[in-house]
Amino acid sequence: MKNHIQWLISTRQLVSPIRSFTSSTRFCQAAKTVSVEFKPDMKLLSLLRKETQCAISKAREALVATNNNHEDALVWLTKDAVESGAKKASKLADRSTTEGLVGFVITDAGITPKADGSGFTTGLGALVEVNSETDFVARGEIFKNFVQKVGVTSAMFGSELSNSSLDNRQCIFEADPATVRELPISSKNLEEAGKTIKDLQLQAIGKLGENIQLRRISVVLPDSTPSDSLRVVAGYAHGDEGQNMGRIGALVVLKVSPAAHAESHIRSGVLTKFGRQLAQHVVGFSPTAVSEKDLQSNDDKTEQDLDELVMLRQNFLPSGGSLTIAQALSAFEEKEPSVKVEIESFKRYECGEG
Repeated sequence: MKNHIQWLISTRQLVSPIRSFTSSTRFCQAAKTVSVEFKPDMKLLSLLRKETQCAISKAREALVATNNNHEDALVWLTKDAVESGAKKASKLADRSTTEGLVGFVITDAGITPKADGSGFTTGLGALVEVNSETDFVARGEIFKNFVQKVGVTSAMFGSELSNSSLDNRQCIFEADPATVRELPISSKNLEEAGKTIKDLQLQAIGKLGENIQLRRISVVLPDSTPSDSLRVVAGYAHGDEGQNMGRIGALVVLKVSPAAHAESHIRSGVLTKFGRQLAQHVVGFSPTAVSEKDLQSNDDKTEQDLDELVMLRQNFLPSGGSLTIAQALSAFEEKEPSVKVEIESFKRYECGEG
């Protein structure tokens, strides 16, 4: 019996080290597995964050999922941002969006070269209002980039957005935001190829965590009536810091004739400067119509009412009140006798109005 007990004790003593050895082996194997786990490239991680402003955890996840392939990681992040943005958008849809920016986009000098090189035709232009929940988000680069993309794309697709039954004399058309959201992005960035305004909107919502809405879009239409004149587009935004955006913005369309002389004045910058001054006036004085005949009804309007509502009768802002708009046009033609300038139309947006 004593020998049997001694045998059990010795066996237990032998088993314990064996178990200890086995556990230690498993631990080493686990440690070895952890040590060879895929690690994201730190330089690519930093580059992705700089390019996309994504969270470090997302950049890491993208690189792990794509084996440190930079291009594939960008695609992964874009897809993830759209999916994440769509989920957030559904949750934030009922939130009020009273902040944001008004931005405008025009082609160089407000005109566009003809395809055959024979001269110029009407410039492309767009005025857009995009809303956010807070001013903090509206002042950020992600939001501003989105506003700019909406403006450029709307300007490029202006004719497609308009109704073919429109009067040919109408040169500014207010587009449906829902239609604009489905437009393919007009961008030189290959990463954005095939994406729509809606995709960018969802990405912005996903990154910023706020409800973002396209509220209003107006586009300048080409002049389809044969004439010896050019439509020149100019814009101005209040509070602009070089990005053509602010709380209030305006577009002005000028009709300049004859076309041959108009081109030289446009190249010199004289017409562009004058058009910008007129757009600045629209921002500051908020006229209702260009002339009295453009008012829906003026039967019950007093002279004072007409002076406040009709652009041609208002005091020209850059003149300090010494000239009306009509007089400013005449003064311009006296300095530049080879051209005649008319204000064909304008559009003004103030963020959150109405």
